[in-house]
Amino acid sequence: MTPSHGHEYERGAHMAEAFGISGRIWACAICGAPRPERDDAERVLRLLTNASVKQADMAFALGISIRAVQSALQQLRLEGKPIYSDEDGMRLAPTADEALACYRALRSRCRTQMHTARRLLDTAIAMQKAENRPPEIEASEGSLWERKWAS
Repeated sequence: MTPSHGHEYERGAHMAEAFGISGRIWACAICGAPRPERDDAERVLRLLTNASVKQADMAFALGISIRAVQSALQQLRLEGKPIYSDEDGMRLAPTADEALACYRALRSRCRTQMHTARRLLDTAIAMQKAENRPPEIEASEGSLWERKWAS
């Protein structure tokens, strides 16, 4: 059954209590319906349509966590939205050049993260050896992709 009212979402312990869980959740103050997950992505997209916005400002304006903003941004990018980021914040890329620049930045960040993860694995193995423990993971472990990008 579709409610005959527009949902008015609010966050609070009383909303969680209505669902028999602890914590604070977003739910409609009128009927108690939980806020759909997709709603965050739609609201983030509306903000990005108008101007460059920093993640912290999005979270504040929308009343959600920065992690929820990041999750919405990831969801929108996976759906093909050309979300561009620079020192001014996040926005929709108006040109292919800006979309490509963002792609290159994300790819570079991925390579850096893989390199860091590989070095952390090497450190963990060295620490296990120093503790006279057999390694729980071998230095050669990891996919070909991981070894290629981490070197």
